[in-house]
Amino acid sequence: MHEAIIECCQNSFFIDALKRLDRLRRLIDYRQMLDRNSARERCREHIELLDLILAGKNEEASRYMARHVQDLSRLKIVAREQRG
Repeated sequence: MHEAIIECCQNSFFIDALKRLDRLRRLIDYRQMLDRNSARERCREHIELLDLILAGKNEEASRYMARHVQDLSRLKIVAREQRG
């Protein structure tokens, strides 16, 4: 979903950077599992983000996306630390 959104900006640098980050993220995700409640929350956040975009609230959507990615990064760090 993140890639589809970033492709709307038509900036090849951003698109390529996000694709590289997503490949790295997937590699890390395969090594750890987040609980189902967390996955549901991420899906709810994706829907909220899409609602902001569809409403034309691009700046708010941008801030929301940054917060979403930061929050997920923190969750992954905690999960990794708990795994030992």
